[in-house]
Amino acid sequence: AINKNNVPAEQQKGTLIVSNVKNITILTHSFNGKITQYEFDKEGVSATDIGQAKKDGWLSQAALVAKHPSILSFKSELESFQKLLNSGIFEGSGSVMDEFLEQLYPNASDPNRKWGWDLSGYGNTFRHIFGQAIATMIYSEDFAKFTGDAHERDANGITSPKFKNDAISDLINNVYGRALGKTLSKEFGNVSKWTPELTANYLNKVAKYVLESFPELSKANIDFSKNSELIKKVTDALNSVNKKVKK
Repeated sequence: AINKNNVPAEQQKGTLIVSNVKNITILTHSFNGKITQYEFDKEGVSATDIGQAKKDGWLSQAALVAKHPSILSFKSELESFQKLLNSGIFEGSGSVMDEFLEQLYPNASDPNRKWGWDLSGYGNTFRHIFGQAIATMIYSEDFAKFTGDAHERDANGITSPKFKNDAISDLINNVYGRALGKTLSKEFGNVSKWTPELTANYLNKVAKYVLESFPELSKANIDFSKNSELIKKVTDALNSVNKKVKK
């Protein structure tokens, strides 16, 4: 994993190379002798395109599908995942990222407690790793890739001078998130019903993965409690979409 400013990657003696061939951005991240490469099509569909077409009605939706036929393959997954996004479990007050940052920075006055594009980036890293891991587990690796890429094509994504570096880091972290999701899918199996204990265990494994990615966080400890209101919220959100997924 890398943070939005690529600082931890540099501290780990990792390197990130970005190259462009026409509309394709090629990302190559190397760390500890392992090379991860990802090709990103900047001209694909964006999350904003999908949301706007839904608001505009069936004519706009038909036009978007004609331009990007792959949308049809994920119609039910997109509707389900949007419900998960709307639940507020990923970011903002009372989210898993909020809890991750509060535990990472115990001092309430620490400015890093408030997540944002100009702060540490660890919370954003955790959010992307968890989001892609759980999307891979509940839906599929292909869908997780589709929605992860779509998000980075938005106005504040890879084409934005201001947010380009953030988007590049997000795309690499999404790759790691999907890989982690596949690993955890094998470990957890086909979950028919999430329990607080299962949810907390899953989040703690994701947190452990993120912390172990950064030497400067080696002494940190994150513990999502199965008895917390947050875990109940996440568990309810996962169960609300889990039964609607096509495996």
